[in-house]
Amino acid sequence: MKLSGLVLLAMVACTGCAWRASAQTATAPKPDMSLAESRKISPFPPRNVQAEFSDGRAIITWTSVPSERIVGYDVYRAVDDGPLEKIGRAKEPPFIDAKPAKGKLSYAVASVDYNENRSKPRLVDAKIDSAKKN
Repeated sequence: MKLSGLVLLAMVACTGCAWRASAQTATAPKPDMSLAESRKISPFPPRNVQAEFSDGRAIITWTSVPSERIVGYDVYRAVDDGPLEKIGRAKEPPFIDAKPAKGKLSYAVASVDYNENRSKPRLVDAKIDSAKKN
């Protein structure tokens, strides 16, 4: 009887751990969600994504997500309103696009957690034109 009480206690503690671990995520786990399901929750996206073009490079900055779950940020680029394509990963801001493509560039950044869950990419506040000299 005590053993089943311990198992129940461990399950409650585990459920509590899942809640605390996902408290910084975009979606809170449901009360009946398993720990495995809670590991599939996407993290919050970064905030204040910005890009500027300087000395032939695009410098992408953002405000990091305050969570121990975040292991990095995937950076995406679109050229001339085309589709976003992943161009790299950074552990923290900034990300330097040393050889940006020619044309009107848009950037986006997505948070990535230790389970490789990604947030929705957060688009840059303004498009930059790599053809212009700064």
